[in-house]
Amino acid sequence: MIDLSYTRARLLAEIEAADSEGEPLSNITDPRVATRDVRVRVCSRGRHDLFPLLKAALLERFAAAPRLQLIRDLLIPLRNALGNAFKHGNGRDPTKTISVELVLARKGALIAVTDEGAGFDVAVTFRRVQGDENYFVNHGCGFRNLHRAMSSVSYENGGRTVLLCFQPMEDDLASSSCPASTGDSTTAPGETPAEGHAAHEPGSSRREEAHSL
Repeated sequence: MIDLSYTRARLLAEIEAADSEGEPLSNITDPRVATRDVRVRVCSRGRHDLFPLLKAALLERFAAAPRLQLIRDLLIPLRNALGNAFKHGNGRDPTKTISVELVLARKGALIAVTDEGAGFDVAVTFRRVQGDENYFVNHGCGFRNLHRAMSSVSYENGGRTVLLCFQPMEDDLASSSCPASTGDSTTAPGETPAEGHAAHEPGSSRREEAHSL
């Protein structure tokens, strides 16, 4: 869920990330991403270039996490954030870049997605979401979808950077609320047709997104 009181420093402390020194890794396929506490930064001009690589790395890194939680609280919000950065932040401009920084630590991950747009007033937008108002001229629901995530979500950099903090739950806690078998619903990466546009019934929307990943 979105909580604008969360700063990058606070989210890093929640996952017990060590102070990083030196330049981050630039290769998301580096073997250290799967096992070490590392920082990675990757850039692209299109979301479709980024998401499959990020998805593969995160599935390997958090292979022990409950699969449904990983999809619901990390992969779906990440894909929504990339879609928002491309469509709304960069205005679908192919010359503008989306930057993704990952901090991977013992208790989870902090992912920062940054676009090159003009930014927006996050506080005003969030108040409109809480009041169930239309908050952008295109009546999208990408911001609302991020608020529905169980992970911690915040913003910085004038709305140009979204922060997504994922902390895997324990298997025994997850078993009481997650189905025993969810199937492999992440085998076909792609964009959900409703992303950032039409609102869906809450339960069915999440299931549809999970099966379209």
